[in-house]
Amino acid sequence: MGAFLGRYQESLVRFVANYLRDDTVARDIVQEMFRRVARHPKRLLEVTSCHNRLLSMARNLSVDHLRKKIRRRKHTGAGQPGSEVFRGGLFQHRLVELALSQELLQTRVLLLELS
Repeated sequence: MGAFLGRYQESLVRFVANYLRDDTVARDIVQEMFRRVARHPKRLLEVTSCHNRLLSMARNLSVDHLRKKIRRRKHTGAGQPGSEVFRGGLFQHRLVELALSQELLQTRVLLLELS
C-alpha cells in the first residue's frame, strides 16, 4: 500500500487543493480517500483506470466537503442571502466552476437563481 500511496498521493493532493484552495484540507481528503480504498481494495481493482477512479473519488469528496461547509455556514447565519459569503464568497465561486466544468445544467440553473 505504501508504493501505491507514493505513486498517486501528491498528484491527488494537488488536484484536490486546486478545487478547494486549501492544502491542509486537501491532504485530509486524500487521506480519507486512501482509507476508503484500504477498506475496499477490490473495488479499485474492478476499474480499467485506477488513476481516473482515484480522481473521481477525490472530486466527489471535495464536492462533499464544499457542500458540508456551505451547510454549516447557512446554519450559523453566515450564508443568508445578502451576506458576503453567500453572494460572492469562495464557496459559490467554486460551485460555479464545478458546475461549468461538469456541464451540469441543473446545477447551473440553481446557481443562477442564487445570484
